[in-house]
Amino acid sequence: MKTLHQLKDEKVYVDLKHLAEFIDAAGFSPTFPKDDKGRVSLPFAIALICGAQPHHASDDFEYLLRVLPAFGRTRFANCWDAIEAEVDRDIVEWSNSVSTADMCERIISIAMSIELS
Repeated sequence: MKTLHQLKDEKVYVDLKHLAEFIDAAGFSPTFPKDDKGRVSLPFAIALICGAQPHHASDDFEYLLRVLPAFGRTRFANCWDAIEAEVDRDIVEWSNSVSTADMCERIISIAMSIELS
């Protein structure tokens, strides 16, 4: 896991803020990477903001990492790791146990912690 200073230097807080805004706008899907209403899971949302194509719908970290363009792989892993480190749980499990509002609020809080470090 990278330090807060490294995450700040790589501007992970920007991606996390975009992630929270995207989930808030699109809606959260607790059971599918993407449902018929356009709501997305947390892992798939991270992948989308990091450059994944919408047809690569999945919640699997390794799969999403493989289908991302090279420029998005580090960003994706950094966002995933920052969230998991903060919530101390698997992000799929965690995201299914909180409300969308709580999830977005926590992600913004993580972003602010990184930005202000």
